[in-house]
Amino acid sequence: MGGLDKRVGVSTPEDDFVVKFRKNLEGSRSAFSPWKEKAKKYYRTYAGDPWSDADRAKMQKEDRPPVTYNYALSVINAVLGKEMSERKEIKFEGVGKHDLRDQKVAEWQTNLVRTWWAQCDGHRHESQSLLDQLITGYGWGHVFLDLSRFPFKVKLEHVDPWEMLPDPKAKDDNLTDARWLIRERRWGVDEVKAVWPEKSESLVASLSTSGHSSVYPKVAVAGYTTNSIVAPDEEEITVWEYQFRKKERWVAFVDPDTDERLELPQDEFDQVQQQAEEAGMQVPEWEAFMRDVFYRCYLGGSEQSDTVVLQEPERMHTDLFTYTCITGFREKIIGERTEFFGLMHLIYEPQMWSSKVLSTIIEVMARSNKNGILYEQGSIVDPIKFKEEFSKPGGMMMVEEGALRDKRLEFLKPPSYPQGLDMIIHQAVKGIHDISGVSEIVMGTSKQERSNVLVTNYQDKSYTLLTPLIDPLSGFRIRIGRLLAAYIQKYVPEEDINRSIEDEGVKDLTVRPMVDPQTGQPMMDPETGKPGMEQIATPGQLLKQVNLMDYDVVVDLSFATTSEKQSLWQLFAQHGVLQMLTEAGVPTHKLFPFIFRMLPVPAEMARELGDEMEKELGQQNAMQTADGMIEIFQGMDPETMNQVAQQVMQIMQQMQQQQQQQQPQQQQPQQPQQ
Repeated sequence: MGGLDKRVGVSTPEDDFVVKFRKNLEGSRSAFSPWKEKAKKYYRTYAGDPWSDADRAKMQKEDRPPVTYNYALSVINAVLGKEMSERKEIKFEGVGKHDLRDQKVAEWQTNLVRTWWAQCDGHRHESQSLLDQLITGYGWGHVFLDLSRFPFKVKLEHVDPWEMLPDPKAKDDNLTDARWLIRERRWGVDEVKAVWPEKSESLVASLSTSGHSSVYPKVAVAGYTTNSIVAPDEEEITVWEYQFRKKERWVAFVDPDTDERLELPQDEFDQVQQQAEEAGMQVPEWEAFMRDVFYRCYLGGSEQSDTVVLQEPERMHTDLFTYTCITGFREKIIGERTEFFGLMHLIYEPQMWSSKVLSTIIEVMARSNKNGILYEQGSIVDPIKFKEEFSKPGGMMMVEEGALRDKRLEFLKPPSYPQGLDMIIHQAVKGIHDISGVSEIVMGTSKQERSNVLVTNYQDKSYTLLTPLIDPLSGFRIRIGRLLAAYIQKYVPEEDINRSIEDEGVKDLTVRPMVDPQTGQPMMDPETGKPGMEQIATPGQLLKQVNLMDYDVVVDLSFATTSEKQSLWQLFAQHGVLQMLTEAGVPTHKLFPFIFRMLPVPAEMARELGDEMEKELGQQNAMQTADGMIEIFQGMDPETMNQVAQQVMQIMQQMQQQQQQQQPQQQQPQQPQQ
């Protein structure tokens, strides 16, 4: 990477990496500038102010009221509330349906992500991102390692869409095909110096050349979180977090010792291959391929100064950008690019027209309360007092003598109510629901009496129209789940993982001891002083070794909310489904745990009850088979096992004595009948 001048960290135009960054930055700003203008207008509409500054100034000049009935707020909140009340969870699935290792690791990953999701208020941040998508067409979330306090925590945060400058050439849902992303924020100079102290001289030089200063608030960046505010007299600069990916040549091969599939960059594999040949070891078979490798760096500066490279590009440990987008409806601009828009884009015009017509109606009604008046000069005694009294109900106005007789005053007729205004505002309000697909029935504001079944059918059909808008949310959740799992695997210690999962391991899953790479022999255990042995695998050990990309991530569409669970229980109770399943011979040790997990109580409580029920019924069912009894005995401590064995021996001796007493009675010959 070339082109650094004498000021350490200040990039010169010869630096290809910085040149590409500046080009991408300007390209994204230019492409998304019209979108930002519309987004500002849509956010104001959501807050109840659809009027532009020009319209508002004109109406104030004409003494007209800029009135607004905020229909857009209820429509957006109806869709947002639906998703908030029916939250879905992500679930990891192993590739091998009958592979104990795959299934157990997938279960642990699901539990871990669920735990960290709750700790960082994932649902709240997800809802904020969805709200941005409904309004502007783009919502953003960010998974990062919070380094502000120890122990470090993996977190998910909502990101303001104003801060994001993505690749404008990206066309896929959620911008999954983007080649780069930029996050732009304002930082105080002192804060930047604290995070990157080695760049202090470069920052001072940059500020001295630009003389730039402003009063924007400081915002947290990628693990360096802060709640401080830039003082009015404090200098600040722009900090850009630049993530990009590029194609690199990698090699896939199978380790001959462990039979594990490994991947290495071409240069690293060449070194391993050379060392193996020099040591006379077997060279594994390999295959080269092109892989997307993700990098991240930080740059700082201002519009007038040079760009300071605060942190050089470093390879990220994830195969995804740490920023994830949720996009809305697709708008293809022929010959240019693809842009996404939200629900607010559809309902803005009807909302605007309803506000304008409503303001016109109020103005007409306000001006029609009193007649206008024409009068000749000198026909009114005191014009100022006459105006005040004329505007009052029952006011008494004095005119010159003979003014009324000579008809020097003429009262004008009040303007009539314009025909068709009611129809226009009715169509505008109706258009908000018709265009968006969010009817009054969906919102729960319909005054017509309808059966519950019919209302449910209407709601289902309405949400079918919104599926293209809501479907990207599933992809957003899946990518967030993968990122959380990758950060947990990388940064969370094994002890914390074991504590979170509360699983002692599976006796059929073991981990091999650490091997000395020089001798090939098991390394000595520091606690026992003996060679390491295979041990029962704990969740932390296994999760640190697996390749997360080998596991599928899906959105669990099972009953996750209290309302859905209540409907399920009504089905069991009212229609006798539970009795029918029991009479049909469905095993109770499989049926009852599922039912307990569907209790309309907090999810964690229902899950614990279901697990306890499954454990108890599983033991009862296992006691009915010989293999099950042996498995239970193997799980006991020696003292308990000895007591159980003695009780079993006593029961067997009693059964043998009873059989011996019954045998002589069966062998006695029967007396012939007379």
